[in-house]
Amino acid sequence: LADRSPAEAIRYINGLEQDRERQRATGWLAHYLSLGDPSDALQYAGLFADASEGERFSNFLQGHILVAEPAAAIETMLADGSDMRLWRQFEQAVVELASTDLDAVRRYYEQARAPQHRQILGSAIALELAKDNPADALAWARANDTGNRPTLEMSALQQIARSDPQLALKEALTSSSKLVRSMMATSIVQRTAMTDPAAAIALLDQVEDKRQRMEVSEHLAEAWIRTDSQAAIEWILGQDEETSGELMARTVYGLVNNDIDAAIRLLPKLGNEKQAQARELIAGVLAETRSIDEAQAFILQYQGQPDYDRLQATVVARVASFDAPMARQLANQIQDSAARDSAQMQIVMQHAETNRTEALGWLDSIGDENMRNQAITQIASQWYAQDPAAATHWASSMPSGSSRDSAIMRLAMSWPEPTAQQAALIASIEDREKRSQAKVRQIHAAMRTDPARARAMLDDDDISEEQRSEIEKWLDRVEAGF
Repeated sequence: LADRSPAEAIRYINGLEQDRERQRATGWLAHYLSLGDPSDALQYAGLFADASEGERFSNFLQGHILVAEPAAAIETMLADGSDMRLWRQFEQAVVELASTDLDAVRRYYEQARAPQHRQILGSAIALELAKDNPADALAWARANDTGNRPTLEMSALQQIARSDPQLALKEALTSSSKLVRSMMATSIVQRTAMTDPAAAIALLDQVEDKRQRMEVSEHLAEAWIRTDSQAAIEWILGQDEETSGELMARTVYGLVNNDIDAAIRLLPKLGNEKQAQARELIAGVLAETRSIDEAQAFILQYQGQPDYDRLQATVVARVASFDAPMARQLANQIQDSAARDSAQMQIVMQHAETNRTEALGWLDSIGDENMRNQAITQIASQWYAQDPAAATHWASSMPSGSSRDSAIMRLAMSWPEPTAQQAALIASIEDREKRSQAKVRQIHAAMRTDPARARAMLDDDDISEEQRSEIEKWLDRVEAGF
């Protein structure tokens, strides 16, 4: 379609129903047109039905133009400032020019006055110098860094670490900046661990501070687990007892998501608190990535233990994301009534995002009134954001009682200046405490724009003396300019 007519391709994109599909198609179209004449393609940005898609399309093309013509991009940046939405493209343009004409970037750096411009240009200079002469790069960076964040020094160290991580770590640990010593040591070891864990382990010998060594070790283990979980576990278990325990506790989340079988084998070696957290993670991942039966079999071995109901609720919550009716069946098997109601509440709230009508029909499965009202208030909030008239009609049509009161109380938060109909709905709330809460929330909303009206709203029998006194203090501060 783009070859035949970019306008026709955009009409096709406008017809896609899913946001994600439109975003993906817009990205592909922008990329394809950027391979030809991106400047000419900008004319089509206004054809998108969704303004945000047109903006995304335009930003991609403008970024491509900047990188293709780096000198012109830098001139524009220095003369007119820069659009923050294209910040990354400006950085790419500067790096591109530095690789071919470093002296030009140096000249622009001397011309630049805005701190953010000097940071972009300076970082590119430090990166380019570090490729051939690390010592010169660090000397230049340290001499030109200003402020509390040594951006130029960190840029130079990042480049040095690509070819000589041992030198980069040595320089980072001897830096006069505490931020560099902390952040860069961790970053260098973590990056090295992704490709060469043995080299990363050797780097640890340079870290003498015990606390920092533990921090760096944690990041090493997390990175290693993503590439070779079994070897990472063997290394962790080979440390002294204190270090091993800390590392296992900190890396269990990554392990569950990368090698769940290894995580299950590691469970007995964790302390009670961390073991309970890990069991929940494992149960949820099993339910979502393998099967409900496997998740159920895993948690069944903990039946009778204090956290068993929580494990059941975890499985239910994960299943609810892809099979709400099955999740309801599982929730009904939970023996503890509070845990069962909590699980049903989560199912209803989650399901309401995709099938509100069906979710509303499930509200009676929540036995606890407070939990049921919590689900109702969330549904009311979501619905009102999408269709205020329909949500208001639903709330007003509910039978009198706690649920109706909760729904109207939540909607009232969106009525800073209620119409006569909305005011009547608030007045119809039977529970005085909820009616009072609704009115107090309206007063707080009004005080931001009209303190005098907010003060007048305090003359209401539903507002307690304590509430009135507290609100008046806030109003005094607002009117005084605080």
